[in-house]
This record gives sequence, C-alpha cells and structure tokens, in this order.
Amino acid sequence: MSVERISLSPKTLFADSQELGLEYVLRLDPDRLLAPCFSALGHEPEAPNYGGWESRQIAGHSLGHFLAALAGFVHETGDPRARQRLDYTVRRIKEIQREDGYFGGTPSTPFDAAAANPDFAVENFSLAGYWVPWYSVHKIYAGLIDAHRFGDNTEALGIVAKMADWAVSLFERTSDASFQKMLVCEHGGMCKVFADLYGITNEPKYLAMAERFIHSEIIEPAMRRQDALPGRHANTQIPKFIGIARLFELTGKPEYRTAAEFFFQTVLQTQTYVIGGNSVSEHFQPQDKEALAFDTCETCN
Repeated sequence: MSVERISLSPKTLFADSQELGLEYVLRLDPDRLLAPCFSALGHEPEAPNYGGWESRQIAGHSLGHFLAALAGFVHETGDPRARQRLDYTVRRIKEIQREDGYFGGTPSTPFDAAAANPDFAVENFSLAGYWVPWYSVHKIYAGLIDAHRFGDNTEALGIVAKMADWAVSLFERTSDASFQKMLVCEHGGMCKVFADLYGITNEPKYLAMAERFIHSEIIEPAMRRQDALPGRHANTQIPKFIGIARLFELTGKPEYRTAAEFFFQTVLQTQTYVIGGNSVSEHFQPQDKEALAFDTCETCN
C-alpha cells in the first residue's frame, strides 16, 4: 500500500515538533517497553518495566504506541535510528511470540476465560477480572500494522497475522451473544485492526472477525440515526466508529456509512465545544447539554 510522504519546511513549528517527537521516542528503551510482554509470556525480562500505567495491569499497551511512532518517523524522516529501534523491537516480539500466536503485556487468561465459559465476568473496564485487556492488546496489533505499512518492516505483518489467527481460533465457537457480552468491556479499535488486516491481506476470516467486533449496542442505534451516546464513556466509543467507517470503505455497506456519519455529525454539531473538544468528565452528555467546566474536552478524544 503506497502512503504519501509529507516534507516539512525546516525551522517551522511543524518541523520543530517532529524533531522533538523523534528525540523523545528515541530516548525510550525498547527492552523496558517489552518487559511486561516477556513476563506475561513466561520469560525473564531483560530490563525493568517503566512506571505509571506500565507498572499496572494495563502494561504492554505503550509498546504498541512506540511501534506506531517509530514507524511514522521511519516513513516521514527516514531516520536510521528509528529504523534500527523499530526493526529491533519487532524482531524481539517475533522471538517470544507464543506458538499459537498470542502476544501481549498481560497473560491470555481473560481472553481464555471469555472464550471458555459464557458466565465470564464483565464490566465496562474489566474482563474476567482484568483491566481492559483488548484495549491494551489492540495497541500492539495497531503498532505492528503500522510497522508493516509505514515502517516497511517485513516481519511485522506475519507477527500480527499470527496474533489475529489466535483470536479467530480462540473465539471460533463462541456464540455471538457471548461475544457481544465481551464487548461491554472497553476494547479499543479491535474492529479497525481486523478491518485493516482484511484490507491488506483480503483474507475473509479477518473481515468476519472485524464484523464480530462491531459493538451492536452502540453501532446499531447509529445505523438507525438514534443517539445512544449520552452517559457513555466518550473515548471508548470513538474507535468503534472509526472501525465502522473503515468497514464501509472495504465493503460499501450503506448502514456502516450511516452509522459513522451520524456519529460524526451528532458529536460535532451537538456535543463539541468551540475549541474543538468534547465530553464532560470523559462522558458524553445529552445533546446541547455539555456545560463548560474544568473537566471538559478530554484529550483522548
């Protein structure tokens, strides 16, 4: 897939920002970002975890952001240091990826539980007792896809395809009702990554899995132009509609376009502040009822 490169004029705000971003990313230690994945897969880490979220149960998601950032810098700047870090990180992932394809910063325990028993526990931010595991693993899926598309890394696609095959196989016999129950927990852009994989490979199993990751409780009302957003955690919903928009691009199904456009128009016209952000305390409010306060306009959005 050909992706256009953008040249920035030197000594401008944008070029300076790009240079600063590259400098920051190159300061990160890939072995520390890989550490929770080593632990989750039964290996001894070669460096300590970073702190913050990377020292908690959501650990591993920053690795995906790191891959995506490096891939972007390789594509836009050609910096050999970014290339070396990207290739090194992808190579280490391949070395420890589980035989069945699983890879992540948390054990596969919550996914196994959801696949094995329809009585699994689920809440908005918890699946089988684990904090948003799909959300965390999604970042690695997305980072590897970017490593392939933007970083021209020849190993990344094979790794993420194995991860995808693990998920397809694990949930092959899971009922649609149980799968939808699982989607109550925040799951990031899993619909989008499977749609992207279908776009890259033309494998029907990835399209089928992308459509399984359509969260019916949120998307189906939008297909009918009904607003189900008030009271919902805002940044949880945005990736769902990005995924449905990508599925429209790939399938042409009009209901997918309707849902994506309805979401965009509703949020833009009735729930967005003049400065461009939305949500109050991370949650959508009723249309035209979002009062300005100190906790508006979550940056995630």
